[in-house]
Amino acid sequence: MAENYERTQDNIAEELMIGNTRIRICDYYCNNCSNRDIKDILDRIALIAQEHFTAASLQQKKA
Repeated sequence: MAENYERTQDNIAEELMIGNTRIRICDYYCNNCSNRDIKDILDRIALIAQEHFTAASLQQKKA
């Protein structure tokens, strides 16, 4: 069952415009994280990026 989560703040980390589109980057996911949690999140992001770049490199070599 989904939790009933009520926002109390926007927690906007960055806001920018690209053309007529307003982009708001919020930090809900890591707002209350410890330094260790943040490091784990960044490690997962790095692993996903590395897998992507490795696959792209292999694709390029095949072509």
